[in-house]
Amino acid sequence: MKEVATAIECTKAIEELIDNPDIRKKYAQRARSLHTHIFSLGAAHVVSITAARSSRNAVETGLQLDDCRQVVERIKATSLGPEEKSYALYGAVLLYALRKLGYLQSTTLADALLELIGAASDTMAYRQADWLKRLAEAYFK
Repeated sequence: MKEVATAIECTKAIEELIDNPDIRKKYAQRARSLHTHIFSLGAAHVVSITAARSSRNAVETGLQLDDCRQVVERIKATSLGPEEKSYALYGAVLLYALRKLGYLQSTTLADALLELIGAASDTMAYRQADWLKRLAEAYFK
C-alpha cells in the first residue's frame, strides 16, 4: 500500500522540519477538515482552497520536487504565516503524494486542477487524504 508509505514520508518530514507546534497543529486541523471536503466538493476544489489560503507557488512545490522533505523545507522557508503554511503544507503534500503515486503528471497548479476533475481522481485523493489525516492526528493534534 504505497499510500501509507507516502503519508509516513511526509508526516516524518513535517515532524522533523516544522518546529513550530502551532503550524503542526493547524496542519492536523487542515488534514481533518479538508479530508471530508474531498468527498463532498472534490479534490480539485480542495487543492484550490489550499492555494487560495496560502499561495499558488507554495502548493505547486508538491508537483515540482522529488522528495517530501524538500517540499516541507521549501514551504518552511516561505514568508507565509502559520495559518497559511498549514494550508500550503496540506495542499503541497497531497499533490506530492498523488504525483508520486502516479495519479498526476502535472507540474503546475492549473494543470493539476484539470487532472483532478472527476470521480476517479476524487477517490484516489480521498484515500491518500485519509492516511494523511490519520497520521496528522496521531502525530500533531
